[in-house]
Amino acid sequence: MAASSPVTIISITDAAAWSAFWASNQEALTDEVGSEAECIDLARRGELVIGGGAAPLFVVSIETDDG
Repeated sequence: MAASSPVTIISITDAAAWSAFWASNQEALTDEVGSEAECIDLARRGELVIGGGAAPLFVVSIETDDG
């Protein structure tokens, strides 16, 4: 049985952090997931998953008090 890859959780806590994350990863996110709005929606639910296979797996979540 193959060992599973570790999952890295990226927790984004404010709009500035999201903007920086989006700016750094926009091309990959739009290729894999879709628009910024779609990515934000998935991240708010803790369901924005990036990578996998041979690449590291990341789960991105937005955790803010303002929803």
